[in-house]
Order: sequence, then C-alpha cells, then structure tokens
Amino acid sequence: MKRPRSPRHERLLLGLAAAAASLAALVSLQPTPFASADPSATTPPSAPREAPLAPDGTSPDAPARASLSSPSPDAPARASLSSPSPDGANPLGALERTPADGAPSTGRVEERITTGSYVYHAVRRDDGDLVWIVSLGAGHPTGTPVKLRSMGRRTDFRSNRLQRTFPELLFGIVSRRD
Repeated sequence: MKRPRSPRHERLLLGLAAAAASLAALVSLQPTPFASADPSATTPPSAPREAPLAPDGTSPDAPARASLSSPSPDAPARASLSSPSPDGANPLGALERTPADGAPSTGRVEERITTGSYVYHAVRRDDGDLVWIVSLGAGHPTGTPVKLRSMGRRTDFRSNRLQRTFPELLFGIVSRRD
C-alpha cells in the first residue's frame, strides 16, 4: 500500500511542473505560466497580473499552460502542457534542433542585453565561436565563465523590442561555470 503524498511532496511536484512550464514557455516564446493543481489558476496570488513579453517583444495571445494530472490515486503526478495552437501541434516544435542542442558547452560572456524577464548573452565559446543565447533570469556580467545548454535555435530571429535580427539565436539555460 502506497503512502499518501505529503504537502511537501505536493509542493515539490508543483515546483517541478512550474519549472517545466517555464522552460517550455521560454522555448516556445510564450509567457511563463504558473503550474497549479487548480486548472482555473494561472498566477499565484502574490504574482503580478501582467504577463511578461516574449523575447521578440510581443505579447502572445494564448500561453501554454502547465497542469498536474494523475489518472489514479496510485499513479504519480506528471506535468503536461496544453498546446496554444488550434491544431494541437507541440509548441516546442517551432525551434530547430541539432545534435549539438542539449549537449552542454562552455565559454565566456562577451555581451549581455536585458529586456524584460529575458536576457540575451553573446558568449564566446571555448572553441572560438561567438553565439547568442536567450534565457530567463538576471543573466551574467561580461567576462563571466558560463556553461550553456541549448534547447533549440531559430535562424533570422527578429526581436521587435531590441529592433534587432539575430542570424542565429539559441534558446536555453546559461549558468555560471565553476
């Protein structure tokens, strides 16, 4: 017989669902949704009601939404995303992926541009290539050694907010390298 889940376990599951939704929202250029067991709740009570803008400076009409579902009391909860597109296509499919995406690489920040909740980093990889990557968060100052994990890329990506087109832009996670 399985033990019932503790409130701490439930909070952990909600946090994981929120993290998965945030990452999916970043990759699909949607505002970051709030995961909740209550399908009608889209933001925490203390969160601002205004949705963040996408990296291109636009406000998407239909954000992806995270939810926890459990088909039976004994089955583990899992995070799922409902697609904002009417045809039910996966919102993550908008990005191009290569075998190099997902594999971590390292480099040093050469430039940082903060816009809303997104940060664009120009990173000189250890192999000498300069790449641009956009992620959520505060970002890292120029000169910081970082580790990159790309979830996908877009070519000729136009940021309306920055009034700039990136020949290639990676979408992913930038973390400080120790």
